[in-house]
Amino acid sequence: MPDMKKSFLYVTICLIPVCCLAQSKKARLLVVNKGSNSVSIVDPVSLQQVAIVPVGKAPHELTVSDDGRTAYIANYGVPEYGNTISVVDIQSHKETRKIELGALYRPHCILYKNNKLYFTSEATRSIARHNLSTGKTEWVAGTGQDGAHMLVITPDAAKVYVANRGSHTVTSIGSGTVAAGNIKQVKTGKAPEGIDISPDGSRVWVGNTGDGSIDIIDTRSDSIVQHIAVGKSPIRIKFTPDGKRVIVSDSGGEEVIILDASSGAVIKRIRADAAPMGIAIAGDGKTAFIAHSNSDYISVLNLESLAFSGTVTVGQNPDGMVWVP
Repeated sequence: MPDMKKSFLYVTICLIPVCCLAQSKKARLLVVNKGSNSVSIVDPVSLQQVAIVPVGKAPHELTVSDDGRTAYIANYGVPEYGNTISVVDIQSHKETRKIELGALYRPHCILYKNNKLYFTSEATRSIARHNLSTGKTEWVAGTGQDGAHMLVITPDAAKVYVANRGSHTVTSIGSGTVAAGNIKQVKTGKAPEGIDISPDGSRVWVGNTGDGSIDIIDTRSDSIVQHIAVGKSPIRIKFTPDGKRVIVSDSGGEEVIILDASSGAVIKRIRADAAPMGIAIAGDGKTAFIAHSNSDYISVLNLESLAFSGTVTVGQNPDGMVWVP
């Protein structure tokens, strides 16, 4: 006689619609909307906004946990100074709580690494690390520079690089200590802001919005090894997953620029209808998403044809974005 329990379980599993199983595995694109104090959750296949989640005031950047379930949004605050990080459950489309940062005002860039959040505090000229396991901000380091805005972390989490747009420098600092000799200021072009690190951790690319140039920093020596005149205002920079190309949003020139990562040569300049800002790249490296400041949409950029292929309507003044695999 057959095992009725096993048969019932088999039939039950087989009756689960395939679309439900696929739905749980769908990738998502998250977009912060500075003007509407929200985060848009976008289906990158249908190119539709599937949800919009209210968060704190003037959110600028966000990051996502490794399991793709939770987003963390830095609430910059305008006109008052923000000092919270919103925690959003991506599946339920809800803000579950806010992390209070005390005197660490104007959090801007935020990155998730090893169950910890690294973020800049622009108002206090510092960077900090919040431990999600303990619920405490366990490390704060002053940069001594003005306008600590965007940051990147080396793959081994040993060093942090911060673009200081007010001091025209990038701060290199060992993660976890502030011992003498562990902080170095790298002089760059004017008003550095956009910043990214190569997948292998060997190079940091910095976009200088004040003079239209890019500086490339060697992470072993913390020195500039190449200076590129690229456009008018390279405000965001993003490496493709394979590390072969670099995508630059030039907000002043209203174009997206594709560069060869090994040589720094321009591969193509793509005209944008509105000032391009935040950049996110799909996991397969075939598609990029570009946020347009002072608008209510993002553009879809085909990285094989190097042409725009669509748009997605989101909230007001979209900025930071992140791909959720």
